[in-house]
Amino acid sequence: MKLLFVTREPSNRGGHVVLTNLIRELKGQGITLDFVGFKVEGEPDFPDCEHLFEGLGIRLVSVPKHGSDAEQMREYIDAATAELRAIQGNYDKVVLDSWYSAAAGILAQADPTKTVHFVQSDPYFVPENESVIWKSRFFELLPYFPFKRIVVSREVQKLFKTRYGIEHPSLDLFIDNAYHTALFTVADHQPLRLVMSSSTFDMASKGLDFLLEQLSELAKRREFSLTLMSGKPTGRDFTGYSFPITETTAYSPQEAIALLQSHDLYVNTSVKETFGLALAEAITLGMPAIALDSVGNREYAQGDNFVFVDDKAQFLPKLEALFGVEARRALHEKAKPSMAAYSLDTMVEKFKRIADIS
Repeated sequence: MKLLFVTREPSNRGGHVVLTNLIRELKGQGITLDFVGFKVEGEPDFPDCEHLFEGLGIRLVSVPKHGSDAEQMREYIDAATAELRAIQGNYDKVVLDSWYSAAAGILAQADPTKTVHFVQSDPYFVPENESVIWKSRFFELLPYFPFKRIVVSREVQKLFKTRYGIEHPSLDLFIDNAYHTALFTVADHQPLRLVMSSSTFDMASKGLDFLLEQLSELAKRREFSLTLMSGKPTGRDFTGYSFPITETTAYSPQEAIALLQSHDLYVNTSVKETFGLALAEAITLGMPAIALDSVGNREYAQGDNFVFVDDKAQFLPKLEALFGVEARRALHEKAKPSMAAYSLDTMVEKFKRIADIS
């Protein structure tokens, strides 16, 4: 069996963490596959994500650079459509990653019986203004095209069934085994060391502004520090805050684990996570954590294994309660055991079974 995987531009986002590990495992099992992606001319091939794509043999197709998001999206879709028209007949299965790739598959008249759409997010969104209503309506239509779809989590599966009346098979995402085997120790550090991680903090949905606002209020009566771990610096000046803020980067699981182990409490204030992998990694390590409600974060909420806050007004009081070491120890006891089932082997075998890959 020969497979073709099609994605957008390489990145270090959660979607590509999942995809690249899936592909690496399939290749390791001797499955023949090709991997195609797209990049903007003049931009780096692998912006801060070489470690994810190393050894996968991805072929990058360049597209012209445009100033507008609409024009850039059109270039991606046109290029992917042309690629699929030219080569899809050479493969037994075609796996489309992202809604852009799915759109290209429709335009290329991809065979629904051998095309798998790996769904990593809900395409529905509320447009910010009238100029992008077209984009909103366009993406709303895509889920109705009859590709076989595999969604990334049970929470996304529920969302799709509610919104589109269609129930697709789902995967349980994996957490790198390094987090399963590493240990976390709860300590009574003074001041408390908070940490938040994300592939990038440059989107409002990541919740950094909300967190800084909340911590500025908390700093009036508590001492603590905050570390932001990201693959991309924010470029912001944090010197005006009344508590220390440090930015750092960790590219490998081992680097991330070492950094998390040097802190006391993981915080996550993103409200639009599809995966919530960063939160899941912290919980798997056994780290006490607090997080706002999102589809991704909701996926891992299992019986008080972390503080799940579905009302933003309750975030600050619930965070302050975790300054007590006993409260953090109680979370620590439940955290690691709750994540035992999230393994790469389980995810890959389920993907193969659903996609009928042998």
